[in-house]
Amino acid sequence: MMRKFRRQDRRYVYGRMFVVSVRAVLRGGDVHQLDAQPGTNLMEALCDSGVDEMPALCGGSLSSATCHIVVDDDWIDRVGRANADENHLLDSSDHCTVPSRLSCQIRLDDALDALRVTIAPED
Repeated sequence: MMRKFRRQDRRYVYGRMFVVSVRAVLRGGDVHQLDAQPGTNLMEALCDSGVDEMPALCGGSLSSATCHIVVDDDWIDRVGRANADENHLLDSSDHCTVPSRLSCQIRLDDALDALRVTIAPED
């Protein structure tokens, strides 16, 4: 008997996850679902999947806040809070909140599968 594979079954090879799913709410309210390779940072995953609302001007070098996102409250403990350098950049944003992060500083892994974030309004 041939077994049909569901989407969640295809995400694992020999017990190891090979994609991490992310749900991003865009500035206009549309939801963008993407799958990314573990080890990729969230900024790269968003840009590579076609999200063009986030300029990411510094390319992930932690020298701008143009990849600002807001992590859903249910996920902030797993993602972790911003460090001092990140907070320094986020303080320049008029839209900084407690769960604000720079997406270039979030490394995707198995623990972040089904992560939910919102692209912060543009400053």
